[in-house]
Amino acid sequence: MSGLIGEAGSRSGLSGHPVSGSIFYTDSVEFTSTQASLDIGTSYNISSDLVISVPAATVNKCSKIWVAINNESFVTANVRGADWLAYFQWEIYRTAPTNAIIASYERCGFAQDTNDVSGATGITQSTITGWDKSLSNAVHTYALRTAKMNNETVYAGSSFTPHGHANAKVNISVFGVAK
Repeated sequence: MSGLIGEAGSRSGLSGHPVSGSIFYTDSVEFTSTQASLDIGTSYNISSDLVISVPAATVNKCSKIWVAINNESFVTANVRGADWLAYFQWEIYRTAPTNAIIASYERCGFAQDTNDVSGATGITQSTITGWDKSLSNAVHTYALRTAKMNNETVYAGSSFTPHGHANAKVNISVFGVAK
C-alpha cells in the first residue's frame, strides 16, 4: 500500500492519533506466519519478516513518521512457584539510520495458576503504534523487536513463535506526515 491519502484528523481513520499536516506517504509489508519458532533466550530478537524502510527523499519531506505493527505471538510458559508465566515484550525498533525504540508493549502474554492445565502458552494479538519524530537525511528502517519481559528467564519458557499460528496475517505500516 503506497500513495497519497490526504488530510488527517478526526475523519481520517486515525482517530485517537491527532496529526497536524497531511499524510502524503504510506507503505506496508504483510507477512503470513509459517508458525516457525525460535529460542527466545534472554536477548532481543529483531524480526526479519516485519521490516519496512522509508526512502531518504521521503523522510526529508516528513515532519514525523507514524509506525504501526499488527502482530500475533505466543511463547511457552515457565513455572514459577504455583504460576505459569508467559510474558514477553514487543517493540517498534528503528534499525537505521540509528537504533531507537519508537514504542514498547512490555507485558504481552499472561500468568495463570499451574492447577489450570488448560494451557501453558502466552498468546497476544495486538497492534503497537508509535511516532518517530527524530528524523534525519537518511533511509529510516523499522522492525518488530521481541524479548522475554525485562529479558529475564523467569518470565517465559524458551520456545517463542514471533508471528503466531500458521497462516496468521501480520503487518507493519508507515505513514509519513508532511512538514
